[in-house]
Amino acid sequence: MRHARGDMPPVPDEATLRQILTVGFWASLTRNEDRPCQFTLVVDAGLAVVEFESSAPFNVDEIRRLAPAAGFPYGGIALSVLSGGPTVRGLSRILPPQRGMDGGLTALRFQWRAPGELIVSFDNRAILEYASGSIRWLEHWSFDEFVRDCVPDHASRAVLWNVVEAARRLGHGGTILVVRGDDCKALSGGYPCVAQPEARWRAAGRRLSDRSSASDPGMEEGRRFMEQWDIASVWSGIDGIAQLTAVDGALVLSRTMQELRFGATIEVGTKSKSKSRILATVAGSREKQKSGKMPGGKRHQSAIEFVASNKEAVGVVISQDGPVKLLRWNEEHKLVEVIDAEPFFLGAPVRSGWPPA
Repeated sequence: MRHARGDMPPVPDEATLRQILTVGFWASLTRNEDRPCQFTLVVDAGLAVVEFESSAPFNVDEIRRLAPAAGFPYGGIALSVLSGGPTVRGLSRILPPQRGMDGGLTALRFQWRAPGELIVSFDNRAILEYASGSIRWLEHWSFDEFVRDCVPDHASRAVLWNVVEAARRLGHGGTILVVRGDDCKALSGGYPCVAQPEARWRAAGRRLSDRSSASDPGMEEGRRFMEQWDIASVWSGIDGIAQLTAVDGALVLSRTMQELRFGATIEVGTKSKSKSRILATVAGSREKQKSGKMPGGKRHQSAIEFVASNKEAVGVVISQDGPVKLLRWNEEHKLVEVIDAEPFFLGAPVRSGWPPA
C-alpha cells in the first residue's frame, strides 16, 4: 500500500449514488463481533489515504470487514467512482484540526452511524439525514453561529472548537461549560483555578494575531522561528485545556477560554422543569422539535440542568465514543436547545497556523 493524494473526483451519477446508498444501508445492518457496523464512505481523492495497490470490490461483506480499520468516526472507507461503478480504493484518514469554524477539506461523506441511519455531508456540512425510513434535508448550523452569543470573540470560539475536538479524540468523554461570569448557579466542588491574565500560550496567540511581516530581511529568519514556536505553544495550550476533561466532573471555561474550574459537580434539582422537555435540533438542522426524550444519561441531563439555571451559558457534552452535543437556552421556546454537533467535526483539516482563517 502507499500514501497518496489525488485530484478531486467527479460527482457520482445517479446510478452510482444508488449503489453507494444500497450497499451502505445493508452493510449498516450487519454486525462486527456483536457490535453494530459503523462506518463512513468517503468519495474524495483529496484526503490523505492509505491506498490499496488494487481496488477492492464494493459490497456488503467488504465494507463490514473494513469498517473497524477505518476508525469510525475519525476515518472512512475511500471510494473510487471513476468508471464501472464504485470500488474501494483505500482508507481515508481524517487528520487533527487546523481551524474550528466551517472550513474543511471538500468531500462527499456517507456516515452510517447506526443500523439504517445515515448522515450525508459535503464540504464539512451535513446536507441530509436518513432515519426511520424518512429523509430530512438540513439547513446547516455552524459551530461559530451556535456559540456566538456566549463567546463573542472569533479567536476564543476557535479555541473552544479545538478544545472540544481535542477532548473528543481523547476518548474518555466529558462536559465543558462556558459561562459569562464566575458566579454560576448549580456548581460545586472540583478544582477552582486562579485566573491568569495572560498564560504563555495565550500571549503567543495574541502575538500571532498582531504580528506583521518584518520589513528588515535580516529579521525574517528569526520571525519565522518565533512564529513556529508560538504556533506550537498555542496547540500545546489547547491540548492542556482538553486534558482537564479527563477528570470526573465538568470543565468550566470563561467566555475568553480561561480555565475557571474543573472536576466540578453539577447540582441537579429534583423539581426542575427542564427534565420534562427539551428543544431537539437534529444533526445540524435548523428545524427544531420539542421533545420529552432526554439525550444520553446523567452527564447530558446534568448539563441540561445547568444551562436551564444559567441561561447565558453554553454546554458541550462529549460521549466516550465520540459524538458531541451542544446545549444553550432558547428564549423563544423557553427550553434548553440540544443540537447533535457531530457534523461540525467531520473532515477536520490538518493543524498548521494560527489564528484560524
